[in-house]
Amino acid sequence: MFPSSLGPMSLRWFNRLQHSSIHSWDELAEAFVLRFITNSRKPKKFDSLLSMRMKDSESLKSYSSRYWEVYNEVDGCTEEIAIKTFKLGLNLESEPRHNLSRRLAKSMRDLMSRIEQFVRVEDDRARTRVVSTQGRPPRRPANVEQKRTDILAKNLSCFL
Repeated sequence: MFPSSLGPMSLRWFNRLQHSSIHSWDELAEAFVLRFITNSRKPKKFDSLLSMRMKDSESLKSYSSRYWEVYNEVDGCTEEIAIKTFKLGLNLESEPRHNLSRRLAKSMRDLMSRIEQFVRVEDDRARTRVVSTQGRPPRRPANVEQKRTDILAKNLSCFL
């Protein structure tokens, strides 16, 4: 049964074992663990959630994805701790942080729902900015416009 539970790499290892080199299940288990110990993931510590911070130009959606990825790798984290550490990682002046400070999320479901609302607003603002800048020609700084006007006036004065 053991070989049928292996993936391609570990099955190749198993098939290459020297005949009669393993004499018991314990020996097989020990050899397997020694060979594949680097493939095992250690759970992250609670501190990794405390150190999570939203980057200056990062979207809430991106921060949220990073946070939940780390949260899922931490063993024994309660919902209450997850809610508080998520809030602590938000930028101090952000709308979601102010919202969660006024009324802390009651549950993980409540937190996720509120985050989703802010993400939708964030996405809408980003789409609105793209649409509003696409309709206009790129703006030149005033000093560039002034230089162009001065050069044009100088060139025209030669003809007058």
